[in-house]
Amino acid sequence: MTYKTYGCLMMLGDTPIQTVIDDLKTKKANNELIKVLKKLRDEVKHKTKLKHIMTSLNAHELMNHKPTSVKSYQDCQFLFDYLNEEKKKRLAENNCPSSQVLKIFNDPIHGHIQLHPACQMIVDTPEFQRLRDIKQLGTVYFVYPGAAHNRFEHSLGVCHLAEQFVKSLHETQPELGITDVDQLCVQIAGLCVNLGHGPFSRVYFNHFLPAIHEKTTFYRKPSAAMFRHLLKKNNLETKLAAYGIKGQDIDFIIEQIEGPKHATGSTGMSIFSRAYHMMSSKAKKWPYKGRPKEKAYLYEIVVNRRNGIDVYKWDYMARDCHHLGIKNNFDASRYMKFARVIEMEGEIQICTRDKEISNLYNMFYTRYTVDKYAYSHKVACGIEIMIVDALKKANEHIRFKGENGEEHTIYECHNDMVALSQLTDYVLTMITSDNDEEPTDHGDFEKRKSDLEESRDIIQRIYKRDLYTLCYETQPMIPNNLQAGNSSQPVTEVKIEEVMYQKISEPHFKKEILTILQQSIKEKKVDESIDEDRVNRMIEEINTKKEIIVKKINLDFGMKEENPVERLKVYSKHNLNSARHLKKEEASIILGPTKFNEILVRVYSKDKDAKKCRILYEAARATITVKKESIKFSFIKWIQKYIPACPLFWLIPVGVCLLAVWLYPK
Repeated sequence: MTYKTYGCLMMLGDTPIQTVIDDLKTKKANNELIKVLKKLRDEVKHKTKLKHIMTSLNAHELMNHKPTSVKSYQDCQFLFDYLNEEKKKRLAENNCPSSQVLKIFNDPIHGHIQLHPACQMIVDTPEFQRLRDIKQLGTVYFVYPGAAHNRFEHSLGVCHLAEQFVKSLHETQPELGITDVDQLCVQIAGLCVNLGHGPFSRVYFNHFLPAIHEKTTFYRKPSAAMFRHLLKKNNLETKLAAYGIKGQDIDFIIEQIEGPKHATGSTGMSIFSRAYHMMSSKAKKWPYKGRPKEKAYLYEIVVNRRNGIDVYKWDYMARDCHHLGIKNNFDASRYMKFARVIEMEGEIQICTRDKEISNLYNMFYTRYTVDKYAYSHKVACGIEIMIVDALKKANEHIRFKGENGEEHTIYECHNDMVALSQLTDYVLTMITSDNDEEPTDHGDFEKRKSDLEESRDIIQRIYKRDLYTLCYETQPMIPNNLQAGNSSQPVTEVKIEEVMYQKISEPHFKKEILTILQQSIKEKKVDESIDEDRVNRMIEEINTKKEIIVKKINLDFGMKEENPVERLKVYSKHNLNSARHLKKEEASIILGPTKFNEILVRVYSKDKDAKKCRILYEAARATITVKKESIKFSFIKWIQKYIPACPLFWLIPVGVCLLAVWLYPK
């Protein structure tokens, strides 16, 4: 069946078969064609819609149908022409472009990309076009001049890879029953997964919002909210219905973007949690409404919450590496060719060939490398801090009109999609060009003027390359081994800052730093002196102006301490429909790391003064330490490594307890 015919059936699937037969009679179609359609209608019995005989509406089936068949291809073409005319009428009624007219983009990563008209309608909206003004890598552009690409082209790339992947699964395993609507929904989800990003990509949601209110954390849910807003504002629900996408399909698209309300994976679980997860996974209620459990694998294409192997990651890795000048060793097209959908442990999931494990380690190692040397570059992170400080100062004074004309601060925009759709990287220009001489109704005018002036000063420092200075950086360490001073509390960035402020205020430390600074001046042989009063003044300035900024950098393979590759099931060429777990040691004894997450702690100073930076360096070195593993922690790690997370194992101690109670009831 041609793409043209598939497109017709996607749109006309709810048309009664009898209506088609009656129309063809009116148009004086061949009697054999009418008889075949009547026979197909009788075979499906109570299922009276055109979509129920979709698989039979192709020339081969029609011309080989028994006992009655169509005699010539021209008669089949008569049916196809009729369906095309009906499709055009339906599209015209909704002012939709024909699905035969595909937009083609020339992409530097994937070559020529074809975009379905339904996707093109979404692209041609202000809410989607705003992605042109949001840098894909945010502040990394200030370090890597080639990283000038935006969320717009990344979204097109994800859409293209989603289409390629879902079509590959359909062609390899037609028995899965992946429909045209399924394929289009996956494409749209890939296209819209970036819709909710704020200024400088991750800076707004991951750093600015928590800086205003610590518990405010978002990632992909704003994209789902923006997609709903986009459909409503541009009246696209009716137009998408002309392409076969209706209520349940809209739910399916949104679920792919934002995931279930309660995560189904076991990322970050302890061995006890994993055991419970295994015991209860079969009894869990299916968390989605858009598609049944039999099509669970469709939720693993755009954003894979099982193991992180998805088209979203493939595109940003290929695109970012291209623009950064870093080599990408992962071959996404090869992975698609080896992917198969297999049922294992009661779950239908995407699996790959056992020999492809090395390709996947290449993918996750490339992600780690780009994260370490680009996304988490020390200068880029310093500029992130400066942008957050600038936005915090301007937050109350730069307003955006939201729904019903209500004005919102920069922070409040995340809850109003009308306001968020106006918020892009251009916000820095808005701050620097704002005329604070005009009267305002938003609070005290003098405070507004002062705050905006401070915000502009920070932004000008960025443009003049007068950046916050990195004073200290730890070696990579296991997160649980981080310790700040003698505190037993969780080591947060705020906690480290508190400990450092306490440290520099200690009289003993002041004496030590005075000696260090005097020795440094002596070694440099410069005509300069420093005394105790000057050290006290510098420390007082550091405390008063809150010049210490601590930033924790988390680096992993995407699933904290877990190895995501071990969460992927594999099959062998000898049995294509049976999958199993594959440990890293089975693939290679030298392949991949033994630890899968690490952290770095960086200490920045707002002041570039070398002596202040030396004070912070010594304070950080004295307070940020690596904790030695206790015997208890080592034993737990041994249990995690050598004791299987099996429900039966945990029944043993329970059974022993019950036996003791039975033998000794008193």
